[in-house]
Amino acid sequence: MSSRPTVYLSNTGSSRTEGHHGPGRAWSAQVSPRPIMRHVADGQVEASKPNPATFARMARGAMTFAEYLESTADAFEGYRRGGALAPGKLTGRPWSSWHGPALVADGDTLLCTCPRPGSKDWTRPCHLELLARQLVLAGWDVVLGGRRLVFDSALVVWDDTRDPYVVGSWPFGKHNARAHGTAQLGMFE
Repeated sequence: MSSRPTVYLSNTGSSRTEGHHGPGRAWSAQVSPRPIMRHVADGQVEASKPNPATFARMARGAMTFAEYLESTADAFEGYRRGGALAPGKLTGRPWSSWHGPALVADGDTLLCTCPRPGSKDWTRPCHLELLARQLVLAGWDVVLGGRRLVFDSALVVWDDTRDPYVVGSWPFGKHNARAHGTAQLGMFE
């Protein structure tokens, strides 16, 4: 087992699915969290959210989904290169104004409401899939949709299969998800 801290990336709907949420705090990774998020998350992590202006442009059709993903991936890479995604630096802002910023800790979970990767409802990548790679490169182990991603010899790989991690694909291996047909490939291309 790795000595690196672990952060979980999941959706709010899998809170009762074993292995999908960590034992620590839950944080929103959404641009505009719905009011219900205040009941399931302790606050939000700014560096885990897509840029609000980019998200709005995509939502109103001023940019394609592929352009949105590329822009979001570039932003997350910039956060990593600037040190904002590193363990001991990744910071959440609690909902309560009584509490100051708090570090995202080993075992915490970043949440979105997109369908879980590999689920039958998953049709395109969530921004958390883009964030996963950058978090691993920043020094975290990441559990994405119940499966661990690790850094191995300059590559981000699935811990259970040792296959390279590719955004928008979900290899089937020895993991806790049910197979839903064939792996979806090339969604990010």
